[in-house]
Amino acid sequence: MAEDKKVTSLDEDNYAARIAAAKSGSVPVGGVPMPRIPPLDRDTHSQAAFRKTQNLTPEQIEELKKAGKFIPGVGSGIAMNQPPVPQVQAPTQAQPPPEDAINPPRPGGPVLRPETAQQLQEFEKEKQKESEKQETKKALAELEELGDEFEVDEFGNKIRNLLVNKERHDSIEARCTPMRLEDLLIQQEVRQIVPIVPGKFEPTFRSISGAEDLFVKRMMVGERGETRYILDKYSLMNLCCGLHAINGKLLPAHLDNDGNPEEKTFDKKFKLILKYPISLLVDLSVNYGWFERRVRKLMTLEAVKGF
Repeated sequence: MAEDKKVTSLDEDNYAARIAAAKSGSVPVGGVPMPRIPPLDRDTHSQAAFRKTQNLTPEQIEELKKAGKFIPGVGSGIAMNQPPVPQVQAPTQAQPPPEDAINPPRPGGPVLRPETAQQLQEFEKEKQKESEKQETKKALAELEELGDEFEVDEFGNKIRNLLVNKERHDSIEARCTPMRLEDLLIQQEVRQIVPIVPGKFEPTFRSISGAEDLFVKRMMVGERGETRYILDKYSLMNLCCGLHAINGKLLPAHLDNDGNPEEKTFDKKFKLILKYPISLLVDLSVNYGWFERRVRKLMTLEAVKGF
C-alpha cells in the first residue's frame, strides 16, 4: 500500500502569511537581495570596467608607444593591461595673428580700434593725393612762367635754344596759312608754306603717307652707328619725304605715278638735300616737326567739332 502523501494546509505554520510577505517584496526570496541593473545610457563604473576588457585598436597602441607608456607582453593588447590611452586633439586650422601682435601698440600708449586705424590710413592716402595735386599745379605754374622761353616737345621735354623755343614757334606759326582737314581726307595729303624768314626762307612742307613712313623705316634696317647718327639720319630721311619746295622751287620727286616711294628717286632727292648747310637742315627739321604737330591737331576734338 502506497505511502500517503502529506497535504500542506494553508493554515499550517502561517504559510499563507509567508506567501503574502514574499509577494510584498519586503523579504527577499532566499534571503539575498536581487542585483540592481545599472542604467545603460550612463557611463557607470561597470561600463568602464567592461571597456577595460576590450582589445586596443592599432591606433591606440601606436599612441601609447609614442607616449612611451606601452607595456609589452602577453595580454598587452587588452585595455585593462595598459595605462589610459592619451587623448589626441584634432589639429585646428591656423588662425592669422591678431593685428595687435603684428603691430603691437606702444607700451603705455592708447590702443586704436580697427575702425580708427582704417580711418587714419584713408586720411594718409587723401593727404598724399592732395600733395601730388599741389606738386602738379606748381610744375604747371612754373612752365607757364617760362612760356616765352621754353618749347615742349612731343615727349614732354622742355627745350630752349636759338631755334627751338616757344616765342619763335608761336611767331612762325602765326604767319602760316591754316590747313584744311578736307585736303587731308580727300587729297590724302596736306601742304603748308611756312614763312620762317618771310620773303627769304619759306619752305613748303607736305604730310607723308603710311607707305613713305614704312619705306624710311625699311631703309634704316641694318644701319649701324652711334645713337646720335641713327637718329639724325632718320630725321633727315623723314625731312626728305616731307620737304616739297623751298621758296616756291620744287624739289625732285621721290614718288612714282601711284604715289609710292622709289629707292632710286629717293636717293637722288636725299643727296640733294644733304648738300644744304647743316644749320639750315637743323632748322628745316625743327619746323617740319612743328608742321607735323599742326597736322595732328587737325584731328583733335576741338578741330572736328564744326566740321
